[in-house]
Parts: sequence; structure tokens; C-alpha cells
Amino acid sequence: MPVTGRALPNGLAAFLVFFSSGAVLVLETVALRLVGPYVGVTLQVTSSVIGIALAAIAYGAWSGGWLADRRDPRGLLAPALVLAGIATAVTLPVVRYAGEVLRGGAPAPSCCWWRWPCSCRPRCWRRSPRWS
Repeated sequence: MPVTGRALPNGLAAFLVFFSSGAVLVLETVALRLVGPYVGVTLQVTSSVIGIALAAIAYGAWSGGWLADRRDPRGLLAPALVLAGIATAVTLPVVRYAGEVLRGGAPAPSCCWWRWPCSCRPRCWRRSPRWS
């Protein structure tokens, strides 16, 4: 069932494509800086980051086209950009925690990953000097 309606103005569409593509390029550079302290900055790491970014772009184009064929794409644009922003904001703490886990210096496991005091750990953990 094809979707009919008004298209985005050319200027707005060009603006969105230009700046979202620039944001992906910045994210690739930042990704290299984030994983560098944990795995180094080598040709293999750089190739992996670029490959993951290109795979994400391809998957996003495929799933976006599939959704745009079934729904009004103008209603999907804002939520997609907001979700991308949220995913970007969550990346830094996730990479830092995962890097520390791989390095072996991760903090004690608890239900509050942002390290607020909480009492949801088992009592035996709270008594043990290892988890204090």
C-alpha cells in the first residue's frame, strides 16, 4: 500500500542528510577515541569501526526504506533521530564499563550501574570485603 502525501522540502531534506551524515562521521572518530585505551588504535580496530558504521548505515537504510513503504515517513523521521541521539548518549558509559570489564577493573556488580547507593545486592555481598 503506497503512502501518498507531501514530500519534505528540498532544503530541509538536504539539511537533514548533510548533518546526519556529518554526525555519523564524527561518531566514527569518537568511537576510535573511545576504544583506543582498551584495544589500541591499529589498522584492525580502525577497519572494524568503519565496517560497523557502514553496516549500521546499510541496516538503517534497509529498515528505514521498509518502514517508509508501509507508513508515512515524515512521522518516522523525528523518532528515528531522537532514538539515535539517545543511543549516542548511552554509548559513553557502556563503552567505559565494558572496557573496564575487559581490563578486569570493573566495579562490584550491583543493580545500580550508575553507582548510586542501593540495597538490592544480596547481604552476603555487602558483608564481604571484596564487594565493599
